[in-house]
Amino acid sequence: MTEMAETDANWVSWLLPLALVVSVAACGRGGEGVSCEQGHCAESSPAASAPAASAAVLRQVVPSSYARPRRGTPPVVEPTPGPPPTFRYAGATPSRKPHDCSKATRNFCAELPHFKENAQVLDGNGEEFCNVPSMVYQVARMPWVNPSYSAGLPETVTVRVAWTEEALLAHVHVADPAVSPAADLEGLWAGDNVQFFVSGTSLLTGAYSGREDGGARHLIIAPPSTQAPNGFAREFYERGANTTRPILNRSVYATRVVKDGYEVEIRLPWAGDAAPRVVGSRIGFDFVVGASSKNFLELEGALANQAPLGGSSCTGQHHPGCDDRTWCTPTLTD
Repeated sequence: MTEMAETDANWVSWLLPLALVVSVAACGRGGEGVSCEQGHCAESSPAASAPAASAAVLRQVVPSSYARPRRGTPPVVEPTPGPPPTFRYAGATPSRKPHDCSKATRNFCAELPHFKENAQVLDGNGEEFCNVPSMVYQVARMPWVNPSYSAGLPETVTVRVAWTEEALLAHVHVADPAVSPAADLEGLWAGDNVQFFVSGTSLLTGAYSGREDGGARHLIIAPPSTQAPNGFAREFYERGANTTRPILNRSVYATRVVKDGYEVEIRLPWAGDAAPRVVGSRIGFDFVVGASSKNFLELEGALANQAPLGGSSCTGQHHPGCDDRTWCTPTLTD
């Protein structure tokens, strides 16, 4: 998949209709043993204390430089994907069948479990994640800017995240009766999508571009569409008025449409300057689900959007896309 050249002299810009986004601090409000089940925080097994999270923050997407898709951009049609890659790990636990998946829950703002399987097939299926506890929530139960729109968004999200010495792994199942991805790369956030924020250290400093803070990265991945059978996906870095949007390599993610919605799976290798991945160390992590809605309004529910100390590196309201200090810093567990 190649990115189309963006030359303002040849294309006429047009404004994306106003999109309102809510970043929701869910299950990251401190205390021990906090987990999520069906949109509610509940007590479970003791866990490391999660960092304090801010109240829901409203931000307006339109003023940001990445929210202006180009008129006349030709569609990108990808070839049919080949066999999915398989990655081997130093484990020996056999995969369970889907109906035997773990019912345990975990607060990923507080801790991330070690991946116990001996292999991962990056195909979007996620069967090898059955031993990994999940975080489950209903989008309609999260705070909304305009409650009249929340009733029409029935999405339920199940997230499983784990770590190995080589990479951070995750599988997301989004139950959505009307999957509606964006039509092109320029406006991924305007359609259904999932977003991952990952760094190889808990020492987060603010603005990031994939080279700071242990390789802090922001991935945006959409479900498959006619224009992109593999699903549009890219990295995104917003540093004031400057924005970079490299295409995400297909060796990092897989996405597929399923009977009740869509699924996304990732394997994100750690950066070269990431801290050692050992039990007890901490990393930076956040997760967002973008839910497409009528009238081009979209909601983004985040695990955390903590107010940065000493002022934000964002232009306008702080959010995970421009300041990594808003993220969680979970502990790696066995």
